[in-house]
Amino acid sequence: MSPTLHERIGKALGWPLKDVQSMSLTALRELLRPEHPDLVYEIGKVVEEGSHLTVDRMKDQIHRMAKDLGMPPIKFDPDADLHNFVRGKPLLVGELRALPAKSVVYVWYKEHGEDGPRIDQAMRISKYDESDPANANTWGLEDGSSFGADFTPTGDFASKTGEFATPPDTAACFDEGCGEGEMYLFHAVPVPPTPKKAKKARKRR
Repeated sequence: MSPTLHERIGKALGWPLKDVQSMSLTALRELLRPEHPDLVYEIGKVVEEGSHLTVDRMKDQIHRMAKDLGMPPIKFDPDADLHNFVRGKPLLVGELRALPAKSVVYVWYKEHGEDGPRIDQAMRISKYDESDPANANTWGLEDGSSFGADFTPTGDFASKTGEFATPPDTAACFDEGCGEGEMYLFHAVPVPPTPKKAKKARKRR
């Protein structure tokens, strides 16, 4: 039987298979890049096709890594109540600034070069402590899982300063400050509960 890709990577690095499987293929590709161009090319094809990824496999690997590192269990799923919201109209910067902590907004985020969004759901948003200059204009997003995101409203890019301008309160909430993708905030519209059908009384014979 031919050795698997992970087995060949382990042989090239001199690592046991368990250590190889604990790292992502993209990280392994960078380690191999200087001396193993053939494996780098093969890993690149696998990553491009996405054939190495399944949700269950990714979760299993992350759970195993967290356990090995002594970390608390990783929660992947958002709180159930956040499923009861749909995307509304774009949220304006002025409206964002007026929101109380833990308000629910709808978040859409897509990385450049990817086909679909990474985030497309309702999340809770809170302003960071403004006493820290680095967070003076940044909000944190969370959904009850172990994952979250940051949002900093960004305006037009100023080529002279190399920075994004602060948008006016009338602008829609948009963030591309990190340069890796685009994030938009919307109003989160509650879904009205589905009315339960009344049971028909049985006719007595």
